[in-house]
Amino acid sequence: MKERITCAICPMACEIDVFEREGDLIIAGNRCGRGHEFIQKHLDEGDRIVTGRCLLSGGQMNRLPVSTNTKIPGKLVNQVLETIQNTRVQAPIKRGQIIIENILETGANVIAQRKAL
Repeated sequence: MKERITCAICPMACEIDVFEREGDLIIAGNRCGRGHEFIQKHLDEGDRIVTGRCLLSGGQMNRLPVSTNTKIPGKLVNQVLETIQNTRVQAPIKRGQIIIENILETGANVIAQRKAL
């Protein structure tokens, strides 16, 4: 497992690498202790609903607000957000319509939070 997480604690926005080595969790790239604490909290928070915006073509707006219909494991949130942000859909879209089924094989669907004509 290797993951790069952008720290959101301060304006420096460190790119922090998180990986396992010989069974130990290694956190590298943070410029202060607050980054280490941020990563620990990020990994420990567990499952959560993910909200974001996907690209929308042919609609009144450029992006469509979406969310997962069930909680996503905390370690997959960044990958889910990236997938959502890079997904393009074509209007019209109904509120509640499934945009991405079984995202990253988590069992969660990404659904539209509003209609787009």
